[in-house]
Amino acid sequence: MRFFIIIIGLIALAGIMVTVVVTAVTSNITATVTAQNVALYIDDATISYGSLATSGRASTTSDGVNDTQAVGNSGNVVADFAVQGTDSANWTLESAIGTNQYTHRLSTTTSDTTPQWKEIAAGSYLTVTTSVAVNTTSSMDFAIQLPSATTFYDSQSVNITVQASAP
Repeated sequence: MRFFIIIIGLIALAGIMVTVVVTAVTSNITATVTAQNVALYIDDATISYGSLATSGRASTTSDGVNDTQAVGNSGNVVADFAVQGTDSANWTLESAIGTNQYTHRLSTTTSDTTPQWKEIAAGSYLTVTTSVAVNTTSSMDFAIQLPSATTFYDSQSVNITVQASAP
């Protein structure tokens, strides 16, 4: 009987030891994530070039209609800005003027006296500025040249689309 009690005691002691060895400790890792928000705003978003003769030119610089557009990054990540022109109801946007063909140009230089113009195309984006920081603006000036001849003398909407994208 003594022998039996000793064996039961040893089995019970082995069970306690196994229980102590099997226990585990846990801890948590705190993780966060923020979704990218690529967004822009345009302060004015309206340009009125006025009434121009055929082949006439106008710009938003201070020498022109003085209406520089400020485009800002209102997202939460750096962004690249690009622009794209459009055909109007009756005129097509081209790289050179012609009958019912007009040109639109863009400059991001800060000098109104010597802007560096780049052609804006319809159907494809022209990169304007890259890596624009959050809450930072980019100044854009635009210039138009009317067709050399036209059969349409009513107001034309020669809109520009500005795009923000993640680099």
